[in-house]
Amino acid sequence: PFEISEWNNFSFKDKNFIYRIDDENWKSPSESSFIDRNYAHKISWQPVEFYPGNEIFEYELPAKPLVFSKKDKNGVVEFFIDGNENFTFEKNSPFAYADAFENEDIKSSACFKIFYNGNYQGTIDADFSIDRLPPEPPEIFSSSVGKLTRIKSFFRISSEPDAKIFYALSKPFEIPDGFVESAQSEFEKINPTNFSLYKGNEIFLKSSDKNAVFYKVCAYSVDASGNKSEVSEKKIIIDETNYYLFANSQNEIQDGSYDKPFNSFDQLISVLKSSNKKLRFHIYGNIEIPDNEFLISKDCTFIGHDSSLSFKENTAVKILNANVEFENLIIEKKSRDENFPLISAKNSSVGISDCEFFAVSLKRGTLLDLENSNAQIENSGFTIQSDSYACGISSENSNVNCKNSRFTSVAESCFNVKISGGTCSFSDSSFSLIGIFGRGIQVLNANASIVQNEFNARLSDSTKKSSPIWSNVNSVASEKNIQKGF
Repeated sequence: PFEISEWNNFSFKDKNFIYRIDDENWKSPSESSFIDRNYAHKISWQPVEFYPGNEIFEYELPAKPLVFSKKDKNGVVEFFIDGNENFTFEKNSPFAYADAFENEDIKSSACFKIFYNGNYQGTIDADFSIDRLPPEPPEIFSSSVGKLTRIKSFFRISSEPDAKIFYALSKPFEIPDGFVESAQSEFEKINPTNFSLYKGNEIFLKSSDKNAVFYKVCAYSVDASGNKSEVSEKKIIIDETNYYLFANSQNEIQDGSYDKPFNSFDQLISVLKSSNKKLRFHIYGNIEIPDNEFLISKDCTFIGHDSSLSFKENTAVKILNANVEFENLIIEKKSRDENFPLISAKNSSVGISDCEFFAVSLKRGTLLDLENSNAQIENSGFTIQSDSYACGISSENSNVNCKNSRFTSVAESCFNVKISGGTCSFSDSSFSLIGIFGRGIQVLNANASIVQNEFNARLSDSTKKSSPIWSNVNSVASEKNIQKGF
């Protein structure tokens, strides 16, 4: 028979009864009352006309409850009433909820209508906050400059304060020739997915003595509200072995990487001098090498990519106590005077594959000179022209193994190969002589295997006994070849 509004306003509706609150005096139903809902109260009423033995009705009105909130694992705010279980929100619900859209950060207050046993009591405000705004992506810092480092590398990750960082690191992806364009599509496919909690330490990456190594680091942040940032990504290349030389490189900074290549042969030699590893030099375009004598005394490989090395008149390469390889290169030189060999090797090992050696000299010329060395040659060509003397390969106390190659020597006295001491093997190759006197292969004091080759000659003086293969009595030479013009 009574109503409550805004918790404290009490009015009695039935005019046939009088009422009282707690131990106060009885009141007429026309009188309203203010009650303090911080405490529980007892409401009593009886008929207006008093009779002995009148029944007195009573009702326990509980104190105003509190509304609390908590967040579930998804960040949704759940409101609940702490107190008598008969208090409810609208529609007799014991709970109410609040949420926000993605990218919203809300701090607000909710006003709830509260009911007790289905009877309206008043409203209660409850403050709440919902953060659906993702944190900034974490930053990944590497010890490398850009994405390439020449030394062992490490990385670390930072993010907003109080945010947790999760990261994933790819397995090392190795490629021998460094990360040129042909490799881009391969390592772009790498997507590390095994994320773990980052503990704030520097994480070191392993390098390789033989190959370039690619790593991809991915990381995201999770803030205190459980929001997840976008994924950050960093590519790290550790390449201690590959350097690049571009004929048309115009970069202000040239570190020998594929993105910032060198543009001079001197830069390659300078790097080689300070290295303790076997380096690979990738050469693009036509590189002119200035007048100089370049000494190579450390292991390395020169790899051509539609490229050539053009030596100036007084340029030569000397290899000493080193293992040096040449692949897919054109090496050429034009000289007016008598000159030293194009490439000479002493106490070394030389590998030549898919290369073309070419030289023109007015007087005397030799392409490759070997002393106490080993040479492995395949699928290559040696062409030399001079006025008086021309020789493709001159070998002293060395071991030469050659197959599927081509030799052409043009001069008054022309030789394709001269072997003095050591051993040699030539197979499936062609030898051409153009001049007055010449020999395809001359063997002195050496063991030679010369089979399945073709020898051709256009020599004007047959009285000098030109021959495709000549060996002295101290040599052993096995032969089974085709010859024309001798």
